[in-house]
Amino acid sequence: IMILFVPLYWLSPDIRWLLLAQAISYCIVPIILYKIAGLYTLEKYKQVLVAFGLGLAWFLYLPMRSAMDFTFHPSSLVAPLILIAFLFMEEKRYLKMWLVLGVILLFKENTPFVICGFGLYLSFHRRRFQQGLFVLILGSFLMVLLMQIVIPYFEGGDYTKLARVGIFVDPVLKLEYLFKLLFPLLFLPLMAWRRGIIALPAIMQNIVAKYEPMYSLNNHYDDLISPLLFACLPGIIIDILIPFLKRNNLNIRLICFAVLFISLTFLSKPSPLKKVWENPKKEFHSQLKDDLVRLENKFPDKPIYLQHPLFAHVNRKSTYDLNSCKINSFPNESIIAISPDKSLRHWPIKDLDQCLDMLQEGKETKQIPGFQNLLVFKINRH
Repeated sequence: IMILFVPLYWLSPDIRWLLLAQAISYCIVPIILYKIAGLYTLEKYKQVLVAFGLGLAWFLYLPMRSAMDFTFHPSSLVAPLILIAFLFMEEKRYLKMWLVLGVILLFKENTPFVICGFGLYLSFHRRRFQQGLFVLILGSFLMVLLMQIVIPYFEGGDYTKLARVGIFVDPVLKLEYLFKLLFPLLFLPLMAWRRGIIALPAIMQNIVAKYEPMYSLNNHYDDLISPLLFACLPGIIIDILIPFLKRNNLNIRLICFAVLFISLTFLSKPSPLKKVWENPKKEFHSQLKDDLVRLENKFPDKPIYLQHPLFAHVNRKSTYDLNSCKINSFPNESIIAISPDKSLRHWPIKDLDQCLDMLQEGKETKQIPGFQNLLVFKINRH
């Protein structure tokens, strides 16, 4: 799907194209929630109220906020498409649903979990068992196809992320993860499980892992789960919650306010604008950008390994993310570029000072002068 950005990068190779697309996809979700809410009620005020409340909840929802704050991933663009596919499914426009699901598959290897969730929803909520079973089997088949054949073929080896499987690892952390995932939504997808089951395959992807970031709510791993949970919420609220509150003479507005207050107090994150305000652009950043341009021009044909925060700012084919300082497998005459600035010390290099010492003292590496805020090394094996 990233090929769609190529014309934009021809105009100007700038990472902000990705951030702009990410922001647009994130912000149009409430509009689609309004359309979905209209499927369950003819009362306009109820449709507007539910869509407004869920739209506000969407922008406060911690798992999706973390996904948006994290380094760009293609799956962070998929939320509106998931909701549109759900809208078509509820309208029984299945051909359009399949077309959208087909596009979703282009984003990332774990998107077949979305198809599996649709199959479970059709089976348990819509009681269309044969159709739901077919969708579930198809999603499972596509998952195996991608992880066992397609990705290993292009990577030249096994699908390494399967090594993350560890069902019984960190049970307490995983229970805490599930609580924080569902509490801001009042556990509605769990109580109305026939609808909420649409998110189960995507949730299980994180729960069966032994890789702690996948169930920490601090990374991008909930960018499929969040739109799946929100897709089923308009129906749950309009068909189940509001009638229940009316039958028991409960104040809907007071309950909504209490939920909003609890979410803002205990579960919300600071606005991204706060980070921008606290960390304004400085002369260092401009100099660093100049260094990266100089690096590209100086070594146009050499493989360049870049520190993770810098990787997305160099736009050429032979650029690689520097995962560690074990350079034995790097080709001869490769270039390694690292900024020693503390603000850029970022996963996955645990000890950047030790890494720099190894490069500066190594017999196979030679430091290249001429850069203000970058330490540049060339591998020189004789």
